[in-house]
Amino acid sequence: MKTLKNIALTALAGALMIPAANAQFYLGARTGINMAKMNTNVAGAIDNSIIGILGGATTRYQFTNHFSACGDALFSQFGNNQKYTIDIPGASQTTETKTTVNYLQIPLYINYEIPFKPKDLVPYRVHESFVSGHLYGGGYFGYALGANQSVTTTTITDAETVVSPTVSGAVDKKNFNAMDFGIMAGVGLSFRLDQDKRQRLFLDFRYMMGMADFDASKEGSATNSAMAISIAYSYKMTARKYTTRHRF
Repeated sequence: MKTLKNIALTALAGALMIPAANAQFYLGARTGINMAKMNTNVAGAIDNSIIGILGGATTRYQFTNHFSACGDALFSQFGNNQKYTIDIPGASQTTETKTTVNYLQIPLYINYEIPFKPKDLVPYRVHESFVSGHLYGGGYFGYALGANQSVTTTTITDAETVVSPTVSGAVDKKNFNAMDFGIMAGVGLSFRLDQDKRQRLFLDFRYMMGMADFDASKEGSATNSAMAISIAYSYKMTARKYTTRHRF
């Protein structure tokens, strides 16, 4: 009985070690742009998107042919361009406030890979898949390194339009919550760049929806959202496993 128990435990341990033994680790870089918008509850205000940049490192832990766990460490810009119009005696006044928030952002997500069959892409000479589709899903955490605002006021009367000088400056850290988190989902394509399958080029689109309140004043609320387009390069860091046919 004891012998059977030891055999069972050994078999279980071996089964658990198979994915780890076959797993591959990739490291690379990612860059792109965000179309970000901060959704507020200010009555009468219109929240418009801004364009921000993103860039940093990306990692991928491939534990099956179709599934991998991924993570990024990014500098990422969120924010919005808010317009608020009020009527004053004899005029209309519009205040435009552009907010840009610089985040250290860490998305963590699961990647499902769908290799495209070569026969559907190229009629001959290609025997292995070199293009894959990807579905992403997970969440992200962010920490605001700082925020900047620029405010411009435009007053329109029957006689003239007066645009005030733009006032810019850093937002006091007491006025916003630095921590941000939310969910993300996306799709993408990857292209194999070499025969050894060590290098990949990724193109992806992802949507992020924030769940944390950026506004610390307790007089309103503001949550982040963004659509991101990025390009990434990854390199397999784990050693290639050779069979006896590949040895020299």
